[in-house]
Amino acid sequence: MGDEKADAVLALAARYYAEQQNSYSEKELIQAGSEVNIPPELIQKAIREIEAQQRKTSLEQQVRRENRRLLMGLGGGVLAIAAVSVIWAYNAVLSASARIDAAWAQVENQMQRRADLLPSLLLIATAPNQRNHGLADALQGASQASKAALTGAQKLAASQKVDAAVAAFTTAYITSSGSGVKQGEDLFNIQYELAGTANRLAVERMRFNQAVDAYNRTISQFPVSLVANAMGMKKQAFMQAQLQAPELRITGRQL
Repeated sequence: MGDEKADAVLALAARYYAEQQNSYSEKELIQAGSEVNIPPELIQKAIREIEAQQRKTSLEQQVRRENRRLLMGLGGGVLAIAAVSVIWAYNAVLSASARIDAAWAQVENQMQRRADLLPSLLLIATAPNQRNHGLADALQGASQASKAALTGAQKLAASQKVDAAVAAFTTAYITSSGSGVKQGEDLFNIQYELAGTANRLAVERMRFNQAVDAYNRTISQFPVSLVANAMGMKKQAFMQAQLQAPELRITGRQL
């Protein structure tokens, strides 16, 4: 046995011996009580009360220890649930926000497809027999604005110009086209492309609004709302199409 272990054993044994030396048996207590004229039955009664009090105190201490362990366990469980809830809420906010971004990207794609038709419209507007300087300037300005737009707000503003120019072209040519066969075919193809891009844009705008609605409802629900507020996430605006003759004005998400 090593020296450290031997020292520990001797120290513990010494403590046990001291406790034994300081303790008294019932017989010794009765004998000591008789010396001061205390009846034995009173000594026995006192011993029983002391032992009962010690058992009660020991039981209370045990109950307190069990309660502390229970509270610590419950506290750990509550913290674990809270952590899981925060992670779930954080992921819910990010997922809803990502769906908005994906839907907005599709809206931008359709706005770009519509803008890509402007050079074809410009060719018709600047044809020798159909020259329309005001319309040509509007188409060219809308095309330049679309190419220069970088942010979401700039792209929305450029899209408004594109829609206004397309509406003016439709009024000037498609609803009153009566020139030769080839020009009629060109106008028919243009009309088909314009209608297709308008329909696709309307669909993507609807999907964007659905994503915005889902996002707004998500960040408004408890406990996601707590995480959303902590992240500074705010409700998003819907994209709305407002027809104002003779132009199509689109307002929506401000990026």
